[in-house]
Amino acid sequence: MRIILFCLLCMGFSVNAQEFTAPLMSNPNLHSTTLPQKMGAMLRTEPITLPMFEDFHYYDESAYPTDFWWIDSLVYINNHFVSNALNKGVATFDVLDQYGAAYHTTDSWAKKYCDSLTSYYIDLSDYDASDSLYLSFAYLAKGLGFSPKGNDSLLVYMTDSLSGWTLVDFVRLDTAAHDWQTKMIPLTNPRFFFNNFQFRIINRGTIGTSSSHWHIDNIYLNANRNINDTQLTNVAFSIPASNLLNDFTAMPFKHFATDRNGFLATSFAVNMYNSNFAGFTYNNLVSYTAKNAVTGTTYGSNFTNFSLEPLLQKQFNIVTYNPSTLSPDATGYLKIKHQFYIPPAPGDTLRLDDTIVQYQEFDNYFAYDDGTAEQAYYLNLAPSNPGKIAIEYACYVPDTLAGVAIQFARQVPSNEDKEFFIQIYKSIEIGGSGGELIYEEEGFYPKYGSEPQQYKIYPLKELVPLPVGIYYVVIMMPASGISDSLMIGLDKNRTGANHRYFNVVNQWESSLLEGALMVRPIMSHSLLSGIENNAATNKMLRVYPNPSQDFLYLEHQDLLQIKKYQIIDVQGKILLENTWKDEPIKISALSTGTYFLNLQDIDGKNYTTQFVKK
Repeated sequence: MRIILFCLLCMGFSVNAQEFTAPLMSNPNLHSTTLPQKMGAMLRTEPITLPMFEDFHYYDESAYPTDFWWIDSLVYINNHFVSNALNKGVATFDVLDQYGAAYHTTDSWAKKYCDSLTSYYIDLSDYDASDSLYLSFAYLAKGLGFSPKGNDSLLVYMTDSLSGWTLVDFVRLDTAAHDWQTKMIPLTNPRFFFNNFQFRIINRGTIGTSSSHWHIDNIYLNANRNINDTQLTNVAFSIPASNLLNDFTAMPFKHFATDRNGFLATSFAVNMYNSNFAGFTYNNLVSYTAKNAVTGTTYGSNFTNFSLEPLLQKQFNIVTYNPSTLSPDATGYLKIKHQFYIPPAPGDTLRLDDTIVQYQEFDNYFAYDDGTAEQAYYLNLAPSNPGKIAIEYACYVPDTLAGVAIQFARQVPSNEDKEFFIQIYKSIEIGGSGGELIYEEEGFYPKYGSEPQQYKIYPLKELVPLPVGIYYVVIMMPASGISDSLMIGLDKNRTGANHRYFNVVNQWESSLLEGALMVRPIMSHSLLSGIENNAATNKMLRVYPNPSQDFLYLEHQDLLQIKKYQIIDVQGKILLENTWKDEPIKISALSTGTYFLNLQDIDGKNYTTQFVKK
């Protein structure tokens, strides 16, 4: 039996002691292919001059700190690990490295200096202590992750002209509430005032037993400040806007079309924060536009007035648009871009967090999660009984289930040799052991995506016909003891417990742990043939026009890295294979029907999407 020590030492607490949450031992949003190549001193030709301000607003462009201010790539830039952000991005410090892997994989109690955020050189040679320089930043412990241990800490170092790096301040959990705090650090040491000054924030964390989450925002270094100078003149969006759909985050359009208004949320919820806008309440309006992300067709717009008092975060609701004009392409795919905007406040010069964008996709899968996990979910298995996790879905038109997309959380030791079954139930007996099992397939093992945010697809050997009505996707783990429970990514920003059930002691029970599991059923009338062809696994590749008669044009994040392409039919047969030459692909010789286009890059990675030849 494998022993997963960190699960036993630091498990999330559940009311019934059968289902638990644990820290993520990897970050699926990070990967070596996304890591920027920092150039150190070659990044800039001159040192930074004051003022220096960083609010990490660029989380949707890069998961790493910008080269403009920082020389390392260890912290995770995001907008999903906190539910009460000050603006639309934070830097998260944890016990995972720049590739999203654990710093230590064997000793769950090990203390280690983990993530750091190191500034580029800053020219302070024209200043001295009389200029009242302060470094400040906002910090938050835990967020939607896991709390640091009592002896974990957040440390601040600065360089002086004689001694190099010097510890100047620190934060520990016993001095930090689970709400945003501000650290103000005066620069008084005469040796700080030289042209190659730097500062560094670093966390000392406990490996394995918690992810020692600290979140940093609004780093500000400038002269002529004072100890009470803790607030900014800024009105900004904080966390992402709510979803267009009422319950799902994604669903096939043909199911949505059965009751467009019924699936639609009545309003978008947007959250904003007033960082002490000169002590005044800010009154204005927040608006949005909705457009087809591919064609640019406008579907609707709206606005609402808001009144936001100083130092307050508030949620405002804007009525959603009429969905009657929404229409997918021939493959059933539709992507909508929702852009939200607030006008600039007087004196507010921080404009980059006054706009947020949210995308709504309709593809061939159902989802409750938003694609990002903050924790891992697992069961306390009984040695003599199998463990089962059931997620409730429904068909609104008759359809067929072809596979399941899952984002497993990595475990220490590895769980890749742990078998699981996929079962499909028509009904389960809450409070009892019964249910109507309509399909079962064994021989599956945890796998992990090679790209950020990638789910792994588990194709079924047979299509499972599903009539209109409720069904349950079940992950069944054979009886083998507590340490063999599989961990699945849990999205703490979404609800989902109302659709989740578990069975540990031969009895189905309702889940009591909030969050949405990263499990997505894939609907298709053709076997997947092992080809990961849906947007849940690959958002990097798109083809247009779709359907097409003569030529396919490609959109991909880096076409220069593509080596060859293949066109594959629905039975998995390769019909065409050729070297990629950065030009349209001729498909006029193909018969009418559905095909897959697969690209392979110079590193051997594959990117696949579906198209229709008319």
